[in-house]
Amino acid sequence: MIDIIISSGVIGLIVFLIYYHRKVFKDITESIEKNTGRGSNLHIEGPDKEYIMRVISLRMQRVSRKDILDKYLIGEHIVRDKNDGDKIIFIAEQYIKEIKAPYINECNKLIIYGLLWFLGGSLVTLIGYMAASKGGGFYIIAVGAIVYGFYDMARGIYYRIMG
Repeated sequence: MIDIIISSGVIGLIVFLIYYHRKVFKDITESIEKNTGRGSNLHIEGPDKEYIMRVISLRMQRVSRKDILDKYLIGEHIVRDKNDGDKIIFIAEQYIKEIKAPYINECNKLIIYGLLWFLGGSLVTLIGYMAASKGGGFYIIAVGAIVYGFYDMARGIYYRIMG
């Protein structure tokens, strides 16, 4: 006969996850603010500054390159031809990459740590089950580690996609 022991502390895990979620979101927000505002390397100068800022805003709202080029840059006679518009969009996208770099790094960390927790909890459960099924006894289902790992992975993937 095999007895099952479900790892305790599920309520504590839920409280920890809520706290951790808020902390990571705050850390990501502070990291982005640090790299996009006060003391950052993102200084846009020159006559195209207004247009580049507008394109950055539109791209962050997920407006396509084609729509920005056709409706905004060429449509409002800001640029004469497609090549000039492409240059402005390219410059704006370089700034966006700089802005998002710390955010993407945090998302990658969430995915990796989540995967490690998930695999670790699954491994502990599997090894315990295999040992208990051969000789009888009990085994531990590491619910906390598995759920926490899945939660962290899902959050990292979600933030990365929505980023």
